[in-house]
Amino acid sequence: MENNQEKDNKAPKFNFSSYWIYGIIILVLLGYNFYLKMHESTKVIDVNTFEEKVKTGEVDRVEIINKEMIHVFLRKEIIEAKYPEFKDNGLNINQPQYSFRIGDIGTFEELLRELKSQGFPVNYKVRQETNYLIHSQLVAAFCIITRLMAFYYAKSVRWGRWSRRTNIQYRKI
Repeated sequence: MENNQEKDNKAPKFNFSSYWIYGIIILVLLGYNFYLKMHESTKVIDVNTFEEKVKTGEVDRVEIINKEMIHVFLRKEIIEAKYPEFKDNGLNINQPQYSFRIGDIGTFEELLRELKSQGFPVNYKVRQETNYLIHSQLVAAFCIITRLMAFYYAKSVRWGRWSRRTNIQYRKI
């Protein structure tokens, strides 16, 4: 009778599984993305504000992303003098200080030509961008899921669940 009480008093033992590692990796990746998104310092402006910043000489360069988004990078000395919130903190390396959307790239390029004719040239480049971080996480999730499926399949074959379903008998050698 005492043996039964001793068995009942024992706490269930925690079994560490390799699935915990997969879960921790996924949580770390999601947490890192969330952390980066929360510390993003890019501010949204409009075209008029951009034009004012170009005319005051604050803009270093402009990137046109996918012909719809404009990333504005300020000059380093302007950031240090006027905008301490944009100072480099390790997370915002090569991050634009301002961004805004445009409807038509032709209209924006016309604005840049007009600014250049007024004596305010702006360096710009056009590029296509995809979000490689999301793609890499999808690939990682796919790899983890296929690994889990392979493990469960091997486990079911090894322990006989699969053999009972197909009426095939396996022997351990």
